[in-house]
Amino acid sequence: MVWIGAFKLELDYPVLRYRSLFGGTKEIALSDIRKAKIEIGTKDSFGPMFRLEIYRQERGAKPIVVNMKVFSLKDLNYLMDVLGPVFQGKRRFSVFAGK
Repeated sequence: MVWIGAFKLELDYPVLRYRSLFGGTKEIALSDIRKAKIEIGTKDSFGPMFRLEIYRQERGAKPIVVNMKVFSLKDLNYLMDVLGPVFQGKRRFSVFAGK
């Protein structure tokens, strides 16, 4: 439970803040977001499997990578609504387990 407590996603209009276990706290003004998208899979050997990548207006800047698995679907869907037109991809998603 300590691991989960290290993550925090806070929307304090007009700023979005994200705190992660190893990355510290990052923040971005909503007006500075160029695009946001969900990615599944790993880019390298380290990083979240299910992540929301938030890109700054400044080209070449590293995206803010949000580990989605520690947040509720309700909160993530709310964030997709807030991101609105800059969000690319399906706006609603669900998690299910097969047999």
